[in-house]
Amino acid sequence: MKLRPRFTIATLLVVVMLAAFGLSVSRYFSASARYQRNGDVETLRLLLSSQLRRGDCINRVSSVLGSGRHDDGTHLTKLLEWKEGPHFKPIVIGPDGIEGGDQIVFYSADPQPSYQLQFRNGVLVNFDPKLYVGSDIPLSGLSQ
Repeated sequence: MKLRPRFTIATLLVVVMLAAFGLSVSRYFSASARYQRNGDVETLRLLLSSQLRRGDCINRVSSVLGSGRHDDGTHLTKLLEWKEGPHFKPIVIGPDGIEGGDQIVFYSADPQPSYQLQFRNGVLVNFDPKLYVGSDIPLSGLSQ
């Protein structure tokens, strides 16, 4: 009497296809994928406040937010000029300061203007996730 194998190649193929489908669906509905598809400010702020940390490498940030728009040097030059001027306030830039070799990457968020992230030697600097918790709507102008 010949025993029939429990699993056939077809069964294995079906299991692999279902697993791949499940992984792709979960990726599609993740916050990271939603931001990369829609570019909405709420999802961007959620990702900035919960998924990124100061010291993350640029590849990690790109995997969460996408590639963004890299500064062509114009914005960095303006920041460096401002740094040398009389109105410079170090607290605005952050504890790591700004240097000539820094890389600025902009992430757009409709309907808000772009959010900028600063990298030094491929590592995220001057970043505090707590700044992105909650709404981006200023409340100071509201009356009681």
